[in-house]
Amino acid sequence: MDRLTLVLDLDETLVHCSTKTPSHNSQEVIISYERIPSITEQVKCYVYKRPFLDEFLEKMDILYDITIFTSSIKGYADPVIDYIDPRKIIKKRYYREV
Repeated sequence: MDRLTLVLDLDETLVHCSTKTPSHNSQEVIISYERIPSITEQVKCYVYKRPFLDEFLEKMDILYDITIFTSSIKGYADPVIDYIDPRKIIKKRYYREV
């Protein structure tokens, strides 16, 4: 039997990211993006996970194939999703193509 898909929004739903000073419960993630073609910039970002996010993803993985959506670009989304999902629970990722 096919499992249902649960689509979750990344920003301000699962995480909050900030370039400001980190707090004790944030994780530093390096974001890469192209400001102009062929020139990639890297920005230090601090990711704050929503409380109980890890537990939520584990329980939802039992019932659903989890997909993440964000209106942000791949260079931002992939490092953030990699951080919140070290066990590779999330099956698909959808983000804005530059």
